[in-house]
Amino acid sequence: MNDIFTIRLGFMKSFLIKAETGYVLIDAGYPNKEQKLWNFLKKKKIAPEEIKLVIVTHGHFDHFGSLAKIIEKTNAKIIVHENDQEMLRTGKSGEIKLHTKWGKILEKLMGKRMRKISVTPIMPDIAINDNYSLEEHGINGKILHTPGHTNGSISVVLNSKIAFIGDLTHGFPLRSKTDFPFVAENLEDVFQSWEKLLDDGVELFYQSHGKEFRKELLLKRLQKRK
Repeated sequence: MNDIFTIRLGFMKSFLIKAETGYVLIDAGYPNKEQKLWNFLKKKKIAPEEIKLVIVTHGHFDHFGSLAKIIEKTNAKIIVHENDQEMLRTGKSGEIKLHTKWGKILEKLMGKRMRKISVTPIMPDIAINDNYSLEEHGINGKILHTPGHTNGSISVVLNSKIAFIGDLTHGFPLRSKTDFPFVAENLEDVFQSWEKLLDDGVELFYQSHGKEFRKELLLKRLQKRK
């Protein structure tokens, strides 16, 4: 079982995973939050250069905002889905589509501001278009294309049981009674991606804006939808 560390890089969580060849970082947080990562690594006595790979789950600013500065210090490789790679190259966050009452509230509070945010552009090293094995990076796991939140959203699945899903279940962390994510480019794709992960055998889900949860919660959400 891989060691998993949770790191807050703004109002979201990144995850650091121990691999055979070093460490893999999942998502790079809000802009200008890299110091939080350096502080965490220093506390754990991990050198920045030990991070060999950064996986960006999707092209929204809160997931790659500090990426350029992190890569500058770690020289890690970057993986993103090809459908979202242009967002990293331009430094412009992907389109944000809001749903449900929580989405309407967020639109009023921060909608215009979120759409104007841009960050330092950076070129990804690997742009995947389908499933991608992580074995060559020292991890018993894979990346699955799980679109919906964005067209290029991906999930990292470890040991066929644990998945890091970015914002694929956006909405759950507010503990509202809504059955659906309040930020999603395509809700139907979201539900299909949920089913894809469940069919793959995932039992525990780590999300970027809330606590981890077990598959039973996702099954209930899908049942209510039907």
